[in-house]
Amino acid sequence: SLLLKFLEGMHLLDSARRLTRDGVKLRSSSFSISGLLRSDSTAAAPPGVEEAEILTPAHAAALRAEVGCIARVFRVFRAGVLLMDEVDLLLHPLRSELHWPLGAKLPLDFTQAKMGPGLRWKLPLWLMAAVTAAWDGRLTVDVGDSCVGTAVMAQLAEAVRDGAAACRIQAEPHPVLLDPAFYYERIRGPLAQWALLWLQEHGGAVEVPRELLLEYVTLGARGADKEVVTRVTGALPDDSVKALNLLHDWLATLLPHCLAKVDRVTFGLLSDAEIQEQLADTPMMPRTRRLQAVPFVGKDCPSRTNEFSHPDVAIGLSILAFRYEGLRASDVAALLKHLQGLMRRQSGPYRQRPACQLFRKWVEAAGVHVKGVLGASDDGEAGARGGMERSRSRGLLEPKDEELPWGAPAPAPLVRQARLPDHLIDEGVWPLELVSLADPEHMTCLHALLQRLPEAVEYYLDTLVFPVTLEFQPLQLTASGHDLGGDVLFGRRLGFSGTPSDLLPLELGRCQYEVGSDGKMLRLLTDPKVAALAALPAGWSAGSILRWVAAADPPFHALIDTGALVTGFTNRQAAEMLLDCGLGERGFEGVVFLTDDGEQLVLKAAGRLVISLRESGLSDPSKRFTFYDQVHTTGIDVRQAPGARAALTLGKDMTWRDYTQGAWRMRGLGVGQCVQVLVTPELVKLVHDSLPPGAVPQDADGAGEAGGAREAAEQGGAGQEGRETGAGQRLLEGRCGLRSVAAWLVLAGLVSEAMQFGLLCEHRARHVWRQHAFRGLLVSHDQAFGSSAPVAMCRLGPLMGVGTGLAAWQVGESGYVGEEDTGKQLGECIDIFRERVHHVVENAVPAARKLVDRLTAAMAESQAMIETEAQHATVSRILKEAAQAEQLAPRLSLASGAGGPSSAQAEANDAAAAASDASIAMEQEQEQEQEQEQEQEQEQEQEQEQEMEQTVMDNLEEPAKLKWSRDAEDFTPWPLEALQEGPEGGELGFYPLSEFSLPAGMLAALMAGGAGAGSGTAEPLAFPGFLLVSRNFFRKQWSLRGGARRLKNVVAMMDWTPAPDENSLATLAASTAGREALAAVRGDAALSADQGSKLREAFDLYCLGGAETGSAFDVQPLMSCDDFDKSDA
Repeated sequence: SLLLKFLEGMHLLDSARRLTRDGVKLRSSSFSISGLLRSDSTAAAPPGVEEAEILTPAHAAALRAEVGCIARVFRVFRAGVLLMDEVDLLLHPLRSELHWPLGAKLPLDFTQAKMGPGLRWKLPLWLMAAVTAAWDGRLTVDVGDSCVGTAVMAQLAEAVRDGAAACRIQAEPHPVLLDPAFYYERIRGPLAQWALLWLQEHGGAVEVPRELLLEYVTLGARGADKEVVTRVTGALPDDSVKALNLLHDWLATLLPHCLAKVDRVTFGLLSDAEIQEQLADTPMMPRTRRLQAVPFVGKDCPSRTNEFSHPDVAIGLSILAFRYEGLRASDVAALLKHLQGLMRRQSGPYRQRPACQLFRKWVEAAGVHVKGVLGASDDGEAGARGGMERSRSRGLLEPKDEELPWGAPAPAPLVRQARLPDHLIDEGVWPLELVSLADPEHMTCLHALLQRLPEAVEYYLDTLVFPVTLEFQPLQLTASGHDLGGDVLFGRRLGFSGTPSDLLPLELGRCQYEVGSDGKMLRLLTDPKVAALAALPAGWSAGSILRWVAAADPPFHALIDTGALVTGFTNRQAAEMLLDCGLGERGFEGVVFLTDDGEQLVLKAAGRLVISLRESGLSDPSKRFTFYDQVHTTGIDVRQAPGARAALTLGKDMTWRDYTQGAWRMRGLGVGQCVQVLVTPELVKLVHDSLPPGAVPQDADGAGEAGGAREAAEQGGAGQEGRETGAGQRLLEGRCGLRSVAAWLVLAGLVSEAMQFGLLCEHRARHVWRQHAFRGLLVSHDQAFGSSAPVAMCRLGPLMGVGTGLAAWQVGESGYVGEEDTGKQLGECIDIFRERVHHVVENAVPAARKLVDRLTAAMAESQAMIETEAQHATVSRILKEAAQAEQLAPRLSLASGAGGPSSAQAEANDAAAAASDASIAMEQEQEQEQEQEQEQEQEQEQEQEQEMEQTVMDNLEEPAKLKWSRDAEDFTPWPLEALQEGPEGGELGFYPLSEFSLPAGMLAALMAGGAGAGSGTAEPLAFPGFLLVSRNFFRKQWSLRGGARRLKNVVAMMDWTPAPDENSLATLAASTAGREALAAVRGDAALSADQGSKLREAFDLYCLGGAETGSAFDVQPLMSCDDFDKSDA
């Protein structure tokens, strides 16, 4: 995380140097050493510097000191070892990539145009209004007088109903697009016509026939006929062409991408409570995180600092998040405050002011009347109130019409969902001029009425959210998994994962898979004795799943929600519902659930008290139930009973990795423990369509297994309602169904990894020239900005692979580099890490660029940083792999599509292949926190080092065939009282760890498989004398025998501290180990040369001015360390 901070510090120093060199006079900005500088300067920067900043000499010195401290930390990292758990997730090419924006914020392109303001977000608002209205019937525009609009809405409503019936659209927790082919076949066409209504309303493209516009918008500038493209682009002005290209982007990629996401699982709004919690930690939280949708790392778990990098994705997901979740209480308060501000600036009677009329329209649309307003006539007679108002309010509870203009049933008024008291419905709400924002009861009522009103939501987004959030910064620094997986920061790196992957940086070499692990997981999860499938009924919901699990017989002991189907409930609410549905009556004493921080709590059935699992007293795992929410289906262990049975959910975005990670929360799977997989009807359809015709295997024992699966499903209460007939039903039967699900999950993982591999190629290629630039930055810092450049360079350079042959740079009184050549080199190095950002809407035919073309262009731009033959060979290898991946992409897209070779499916595959790069861009996230830190691209090994590492890895792939000795493995027990004696005598049988060594036969076998021959004797390691090892772990005589022996896991460690009486101290001092232990406890042991050197390095690290300057030791950073014992200060 320090690397990006170092890069940004160098960026600021270089920008200030250029401004000072060119004589630009800027207003100085404030600087805090706890964070990086960001200025709001008022003068323009010279060419090549997008961020105009200047530092005073004091600020520059403070920034140099902070960057210098980071450089000294690099020395500590370089000599250390990095251990990475869940390495496949940590180095995931897509999920690990973050962007750190730099520079002043600029308005987003197409937010101001001749056609009108805000077109960048008004278009998606128009499209989303039609999509959501096709589902819930609440349209924000009146189409009663438009034949085209009515016909389009009728087509959309029919398509959505058919999609839900055919399991192409998932209804829970909201409409979710499952099949892109269905979107292109049934939804995109009507939406294109709907989009042209918006274009005509804004006065664009009226000179071109409608048929040509439909073809251009639907197929795009690259897919439509060339003559059509020429006529459209030649007859329309730039703004109209931009609008058409933006429409095509939304219809082709952006809209299906957004509709396929699940709210509160992959994206969502921060609740008011979450905003307050994060503001307490980071008071500088950006406004965009408070007002727009943010990425979620799992169900109900928003990212702590990240935002969506693609502005159009942020627009689309924000619209959907507000439609699905509704306005928050703070949003309604801001909306009413805005309306009251407009009202005060308007003239005339209150009831005739536009703001008051808009408020009244919203309230009546929700199903409640405004006090003192009787109707359209509004005669103002006070005596006509009372019963007439109550009757009017009751009349608003019923829809004005039984059907909508396009034939769909009219939705019920929102007041029915608000669950307001009858007296509030009868009395109505106060008019806008009398609304008090400080009245909690009235604000609660208005929030319940307006939070899900589409008109209010759309007005809030159009007026108060998007105009103030749609800005971008022209520069960014990028970090990815290469920052940890490369070898710039850490000389040695080890990664572990139960579900490994080969999508790793080149420096890590090939993944060393455990022999047989994948086969074991596949065998167990396709064994009907270990796993079974159960179909959920049509019309399922999160509540019905909880009820189904609680009523299952035989009972479940855990619910593992890997598919994130239990939405709309907090973990505690889910635990409460499980108890309410009968778990307590069935012998369970409590439900274990996890907090956001991973703390294991239990909700007791008796008294409904929430207490820590460790303190609950529920030691019998068979008497408790465990709920694993989606976020905690990886890396969390809760002990289960040996014969426990778990229910596991499947989701549309899952892969084989997610499936196995969730299933192995049951650590005894296959050894007494088993899982039952809950499959929704929509998932049955997806699995069936992913398999080619006739691919459903048949087993000789299929009938018996199918009967067992059906019986288990019926006992659990699932029934047959949601089962498909024919081939779809066979997917749920025995081993056949389990294999089909496994095949679908593996295929989903392949498609995901294919997309990730393209991004990984970009990371690997950029890493080649960035490593050279990073080395140049280290030289630049230590020679130009370091407090003691020659000394620092002698120490840091060799460790980081940097030479010291460059001439020393002179630093002027102002703190900036004074020599032109060295300053130019510094600018070239830091410019490699500056990525230009633009989110413009094309006003011409957009040019398509393949992955190999982009890599070749990037390599040409950075040719100065690619010098050695090894670097050129690495780039050539990456280009070759990228070309092979592009050739395989169409075949993989075809394999992952629906079973039938329909034209819509072919079009969906072509669109998916063409939009793969856009999909990557839409998934990327950025960080905007001023105080947060991210990593940056890291150094890559030379080609010779990679070949040597690969040779070692290849040798380790096949373990040596050894004959294992297992004699005399029984433990020798000893009583607890034996601890009163010395560890080297008596019954304990401890001996110094420095005498431990491998068996001679094992060493000889290992040496035979390596290079050279060995003597067969194992030299012990020089552990300190006070470290002892028990003979129950390893007996010394085993080292002298032949053969090999497996080492046991270390299960306990003890500190032996004798009582401080004279006799025991004299006994202890009689042995060498005892004397060393006493010296360590008393603190009078002399420091070795190595210990003294490390202590000196620690002193240098916390001395901000450097040890050579003689400045005072800064203890505040040391005191703030988490593992620092304050009592030792």
